[in-house]
Amino acid sequence: MSLNPSQKDTTLQMESALVSHNPVYMFACTKAERLVTAIHLMTRHIGEREVLRTSLRRESVSLLRLLHVHDERVSEDALSERIQLIKSLLDAAFHTGLISEVNYTVVRKEYDALDVFLRSKRGVFGSTETVVGDTFFDVPEPEVLDSTTPPSPSLTASKKTTPTIKDKTLLKGQKRRETRKPHKTSKRIVERKNGRRNTILDLMKRKKKVSVRDVADVVVGVSEKTIQRELLALVEEGIAIKEGERRWSTYSLA
Repeated sequence: MSLNPSQKDTTLQMESALVSHNPVYMFACTKAERLVTAIHLMTRHIGEREVLRTSLRRESVSLLRLLHVHDERVSEDALSERIQLIKSLLDAAFHTGLISEVNYTVVRKEYDALDVFLRSKRGVFGSTETVVGDTFFDVPEPEVLDSTTPPSPSLTASKKTTPTIKDKTLLKGQKRRETRKPHKTSKRIVERKNGRRNTILDLMKRKKKVSVRDVADVVVGVSEKTIQRELLALVEEGIAIKEGERRWSTYSLA
């Protein structure tokens, strides 16, 4: 029996929902997405007419597209062959001096790891059977309150001790405590933040592009998350420009 267009759409949506809970597909696709990003970043300085630049980008995207096809047409061998082709293109690009040794080593190692992972999951890719994830059937149970059940003693106690708007004295006291700020401590925090920003700006003046790790080597005593927030604040204020994504992000003066 053939399905009408609306039934086909519903079937595809259900299959997509099932697959999205499969950790094997999710891991492989996420890894391939990051590798596509890395390939594009590490080849952006190569001329657009260079065949290796075009081939690397095309094949990395093609591998990602294959991972998103969940039927019998895609086998582990087909995925492995595509990875081998990408690694051969990386070898050629490295030996001809188109990409650096650092980028070549890191990206090729990640493709090796992805190939090993896909081979270890033989039978999952290329199978016509949809894998139902453990969380697919997780449906939250509604909370039904029984009107005949007396309230919990803990709830009653917390209700009694919760201040209300009528308790003006307590609310005024709370307002005074909340508005009281340690002036000296706040001043020191602002000074440290300004000093950190000045250090980052000085580093940007010396180097054309800096990463979070570059700044972390100079600014001590704060986490990389704090440094990243500081850099993003400079971008929002129009002082700096961000290029790249995630760990490949770099920042430069606008």
